[in-house]
Amino acid sequence: MTEWVALRTLFDNVQTSHAALIDALGMTKGATSKVINRLEEKGLAYRQQAENSAREQVLLLTDAGRALVPRLAALADQNEEHFFGHIGRKERAALMKTFQDLVAYHQIKEVPVN
Repeated sequence: MTEWVALRTLFDNVQTSHAALIDALGMTKGATSKVINRLEEKGLAYRQQAENSAREQVLLLTDAGRALVPRLAALADQNEEHFFGHIGRKERAALMKTFQDLVAYHQIKEVPVN
């Protein structure tokens, strides 16, 4: 899930700073760095020196990463329609709000897998 959020963030911006990705993921700098490392290992993203700073890097998608995002988005849309398509728009919005409230209340920062 975190890789998907990272891919979408990078897809929506020509280049992304570490700080922007940390904000998008809601994770620590170290945890975000691990996500970036995984995307780099998969050939989906890379780091590049920022133009205005010798110390900063920006994050970008590779061509493979940029091609993958629309395909994953289509799958996500299909899954959403499969599981929630029978629920009306208002009910779906209320359900999403309930999930968001639960996440905020319990301060969930990572997708629970157990």
